Amino acid sequence: MEARERYKLEKRRERKNRVRAMNAQTSPSGAGGCGDRGAGFAPSKGRNFTELNRTLVRWYYNNWAARKGVDIPVADMLREPWSYTGLTPEQTKEIKTAQDRLDLVGVLSQALRLERLLGGSVILMGVADNEDDASQELDVSRIQKGDLKFLNVIPRNRITQTNFSNNPLAANYGRPETYTISGTTIHRSRLLVFDGDPIAPNNAAELATGDMRRRNDGFGDSVMESVLDDLTYATGARQAAFQLINQASVWLIETDLLTLQETKDGDARVNELERLGEQISLYKAAILDNGGDSRAGSALSSVSPSFGSVPELMMSFLQVLSGAFDIPATRYMSQAPAGLNASGTADLENYYNNIESKQLHRLRPQLMKLLEVLLPSVLGPGEIPITTVDVEFEPLWNMSETEESTIRTNDTNNLVGLANVGAISSTEAEAEARERGILIVDAQLEDDLGAAPPAPDLKGALDRLAGQSVIPESAV
Repeated sequence: MEARERYKLEKRRERKNRVRAMNAQTSPSGAGGCGDRGAGFAPSKGRNFTELNRTLVRWYYNNWAARKGVDIPVADMLREPWSYTGLTPEQTKEIKTAQDRLDLVGVLSQALRLERLLGGSVILMGVADNEDDASQELDVSRIQKGDLKFLNVIPRNRITQTNFSNNPLAANYGRPETYTISGTTIHRSRLLVFDGDPIAPNNAAELATGDMRRRNDGFGDSVMESVLDDLTYATGARQAAFQLINQASVWLIETDLLTLQETKDGDARVNELERLGEQISLYKAAILDNGGDSRAGSALSSVSPSFGSVPELMMSFLQVLSGAFDIPATRYMSQAPAGLNASGTADLENYYNNIESKQLHRLRPQLMKLLEVLLPSVLGPGEIPITTVDVEFEPLWNMSETEESTIRTNDTNNLVGLANVGAISSTEAEAEARERGILIVDAQLEDDLGAAPPAPDLKGALDRLAGQSVIPESAV
């Protein structure tokens, strides 16, 4: 009798396990399947440097949230073209033509994205004398016209060795002096280094903590490394929502399994119930024992999960992620500002101010270093001293037309008031109006008309012109 009971119990377990395994394998959201929440993600803690880099690259290529966190700030940094001061229009045109030939914007975009993704990258300036000995410092004074041949982007993980300057009296103390790339030693003067802003140039702080994930190569950390957990949570929330949709079609069949399994007809009945579960549900069905109550027969019921706060939860995780990447939600998720009377203007203005800071402190020094090579290579040696040239970036955040009009009107009223009380002369008021862009008069007007125009009534002109002077086409 005991053997018969054990046989029945084993048969019940086998049948239950078969049904569960079938559901797990056929359903895209089943436990252990490809949709199992969190199955494809693991925390970054405890990973070595190589494995961590592979994880970061996989996230970048396979997850849109990770890719946008890396790409958006770089795209905004390079959105507007920069200009050079101290050059004539012809020289500026030659420099920009050379930049296009070298694909400078594309090279910078790749280097900056690698810096955010892996913690650092370098751009090798392919100067003609590299064939002599690239491990020696580049002598800018010897660069001839046409010597800059190419710009190569090299990710951090391609640099196998870094030699640091140990002289405390040197300007480059504690920073890399040479880099070994694919077996070739290259001096830092030949590289534009995007180092990921390490807390210490030689990673002394990380080494002191015994964190073996770091490399003593002079580079910092990936911006993604600190947000991997939040990326996991945001992705897991979307996966869980998808699983809830699948589980909306879960059916439960209750019957007396023990009694049915005692006879061949009962086994056939259980098989029929399994086929019934497969027919009524594309996702999941389970057969449960009703506790041996044969009078109850078989009962069919469904499980309906609640979707009440799922959308808000998913958006909350994405908003946390946008904050972790320091990108406004309106820019990161391309959505309208949320909240009553919310415009998102303040968030975007702060964000673009932050991007302009990165342009000045991270991008501009590298462009100035490139100009030391680019100017003699394009214009010829000694043509333009580097000290007379500077890089200027266009503002990323612009005022609306209403704001600009209000400022011009206020400036006009202030100048008129100062001129009325005699604080400034009409000549000084006119010069100030021109400098602020309030009064714009075509310099060719006198030549085109063939005679000098009458002296303008400055006070009347400033009263009439809140914006700028408009010259009719018929007068030209």
